[in-house]
Amino acid sequence: MNTKLSGSAVSGASVWRQPRTATHLLIGGFALLHLLMASMVPLTAFETHYALYGAHLDWSYIDHPPMVGWIQALVQWFSHSDLAMRVAPIVLMTLSQYLLVALVRRLFPDESPWLSFVTLLVLQGATIVHASIAMAPEVPLLLFGLAVVWFTHRVLQHPGLGNWLGLGVSLGLCGLSKYTGVTLALSLCLVLLLCRGPRFFFQRGFWLAVCAAGLLVSPVLIWNWQNDWASFTYQLAYQMEDSGSQWSLHDALDMQLQQFGFYSPLLYVAGLAGALSSWGKRETGTRVLLCFALPILLVFTYTSGAGGTKVHWFLLGWVFLAPLAARWLMSHWQARAVRLLAMGSASLSVLVLLVALILPLPGLPFPDYGHPLSRLLGWEAASERAESLRRQWMAESGGEMPVVLVDNWHYAGPLAWYGHPTDVRYYGSSDNQYRIWYGRPQSDTRGILVLFDEKDRVPRADWPDYDCQQVDTLPALRGEVITRMFYFYRCAPAPDAAAAKEPAR
Repeated sequence: MNTKLSGSAVSGASVWRQPRTATHLLIGGFALLHLLMASMVPLTAFETHYALYGAHLDWSYIDHPPMVGWIQALVQWFSHSDLAMRVAPIVLMTLSQYLLVALVRRLFPDESPWLSFVTLLVLQGATIVHASIAMAPEVPLLLFGLAVVWFTHRVLQHPGLGNWLGLGVSLGLCGLSKYTGVTLALSLCLVLLLCRGPRFFFQRGFWLAVCAAGLLVSPVLIWNWQNDWASFTYQLAYQMEDSGSQWSLHDALDMQLQQFGFYSPLLYVAGLAGALSSWGKRETGTRVLLCFALPILLVFTYTSGAGGTKVHWFLLGWVFLAPLAARWLMSHWQARAVRLLAMGSASLSVLVLLVALILPLPGLPFPDYGHPLSRLLGWEAASERAESLRRQWMAESGGEMPVVLVDNWHYAGPLAWYGHPTDVRYYGSSDNQYRIWYGRPQSDTRGILVLFDEKDRVPRADWPDYDCQQVDTLPALRGEVITRMFYFYRCAPAPDAAAAKEPAR
């Protein structure tokens, strides 16, 4: 009897040491951690922006393709809470991790069964992966990008029409997620050329994939055609605004430092080492990963020298390098320097996660206007106060209902989301999605202007042709700490300006 119990105990213990079980525990554990983090912090400005995509459902939007909006629209059938807006990205990231595990096993079937687990472990050190509790275009792009690599490998092994169709659908979904997904199409052509030669471009399946991808991204093209190619104009203006007249080595190196921090020292060093050590190998799995990772990293590294690149644009490249980083770590684990790098990077990642969990807690001894989360706090209350003030003004004076006004369109998102369907109009010259949703302020527009400051001073409402009078203030509190102060102004056209000015177009 004791022998049987002992054997059962050993068998039960060994189950927990299996790579599949460990993988499930790792993915499930971080999903629960992300749900906890999501419940502690209010929505960021860009999250409310994408939530409004779902509230204003359309074929596309001026700054991004429609995928994030379509996903959030599905969530909004059930709930509009802050936590609900974060369920979809957490689910998508969880699915991406499982797909990455399956992809690693498919690409390297003869490697250690722990390779996929180590790949995930390396990725979990990246701060930007944990930031995926917030919906952004990179979240669905990652899932569909991994699907592109999956079907690319299947096509190389079994070029049937079903695999080609899956590849085309995956590419189309990437195009619906983010414009930078075009790099995956370039990488695909490179893989096919290196692994199978030009003849693959003349197969029926290849053109089936092209047609499927084109059909799926057609809503983006149709919307742009109907809106004077607004997305392309916006993206071009954005790049021209951020780019300098000369390529800057300083800016390019600065972006490398950002990646070193955001993607973790371990993934950065091991990823580059894994890519270098894999260079020239003829195995298909390695070639596929390098062909998909390196164009992304090299293209955005070059554009970062012109100042027009963000650190999260590199996400797909580092995820594609993660299996090669894991292979390099496992083969060099006996080296003391490698173990020190892993332990140091892991300690830093754990520290960052602890800080992320502690910062939202109320009662921390921050000075007034010194809370690091000040930009996230108070928007819902500010939106409610603005709504109350504009209704009060309407009751006092009659006429057309005043709108809510902002002088920076990035802050229109929280006010519009929490006050939906309130009109929130941006007083400025640049084009943005809020101009399409709510229009421009006209010569006779009255509005409640919402300003804020993170220091103890009153911001000025200095708008040409407008008369703005402060009518209220609202502190944003975290415990007893004032994180910022919101200021509310009644703004109406100045009498002389209103008589002389034609409506803005």
